[in-house]
This record gives sequence, C-alpha cells and structure tokens, in this order.
Amino acid sequence: MVAHALGVEVEGVSIMHYKGSTGHTITPLPENVDSLDEEAWADLEKHLITGVAGAASEELLTEELSELSGKDLEGVAKLLMGLEDAGAPVQADSEEALDKAKSILRDNWDSVQALAEALLEHEELDREGVLAVLE
Repeated sequence: MVAHALGVEVEGVSIMHYKGSTGHTITPLPENVDSLDEEAWADLEKHLITGVAGAASEELLTEELSELSGKDLEGVAKLLMGLEDAGAPVQADSEEALDKAKSILRDNWDSVQALAEALLEHEELDREGVLAVLE
C-alpha cells in the first residue's frame, strides 16, 4: 500500500515465508543512480519509506515492534548512512521514514485491509493483482 501511494513500482507482494521473514514486497530500486540527480535520490527515499512499511503496519496494529521489524529499521538506517556517505542529499532518517509510512497506512487503512484480505486468500499477488485490489 505504501509503495503504491508513493508511486513506487510494485512487482509483487507475498505473505509466504521467505529468508526468515513472514512476507515481502518486491520493488526494484532505480539503477545507476547519479549522485547529482535529486529526482533519483527522492525515488530512493520513497523506497526507504516503503522499506519500513511492514514495521510501520506492525506498530500500528500492536503498538510495538518485533525483533524482525526492528531489523527492517536497522537495514534502512544502514542504507541511509551508506547514501549519506556516497554524498546523497538524503532528507529522511529511519524514524522519519517510519512516521511517513504510518501516516500513509492510516490514511489508506481500507486499502490496507483489502490488500491483506487478498493476500490471505492468494498468499501472493503479482503487479496486476496488487493494482486490481488497490485501484
């Protein structure tokens, strides 16, 4: 839902166990990001917000983060540090990204629930399946 709301392309969503997680969203990162291209860096920030969306939804539902969601935030924080070290004009941090994701989720909660129901029924949705639920 968060990726869709930010205009980030979603190739698929799954709730099947994958590499120690309980689900994942596939959103390809921009290739060959030019360090002077502010639009490309803005796209990366959207991916960062998308990257913490699972943790944000868990926090909204349970009022706490699990260890796994905490690892999502750690991964985003490391990515942000790497971007800053590369000279990127990064404006967000992991907490700010988490807050933005929670805000998007709250504003689109009906769509979040519709997507969750579709995933419970199918376990995986490709790009077209996600769009059919969200549009």
